[in-house]
Amino acid sequence: MCLAPLDAVLEPTKKNVLDTKQMLDAAGITEQRAALCDAARQAFYNTSKFTLRDLRARSSQQQLRLDFEAYLDAFSPNVLDILENFKFRNQIPTLSKADAPRNPDREVPRPEINFGPNSRPKRRRLGKTTGDG
Repeated sequence: MCLAPLDAVLEPTKKNVLDTKQMLDAAGITEQRAALCDAARQAFYNTSKFTLRDLRARSSQQQLRLDFEAYLDAFSPNVLDILENFKFRNQIPTLSKADAPRNPDREVPRPEINFGPNSRPKRRRLGKTTGDG
């Protein structure tokens, strides 16, 4: 599923994004996109109190689905556009039946995998694997 890398990139700044969102709401600021992207240190953000890791702990299938939909709704408009273009929400019933949001092997990347903006993929050259960092 395409959400795990997004969630992994946003997780380190989650508290900062939530604090920024609370401050902006309290100040009555309606145009929040730039400030929330700054808080996330990305071109996108998610203001849900949940992470995919949190959603795995849901015991009720119905609550899981509601929380997962709330998690999706909290993404920035640019990510919501992508989800809409790929008709991602049409897959929620299928994902819910498959228990996908709670499946740790498919949903949450291993901690040793770095999806961050400063990560450098290993490249193969002439049969050898090289890395710059």
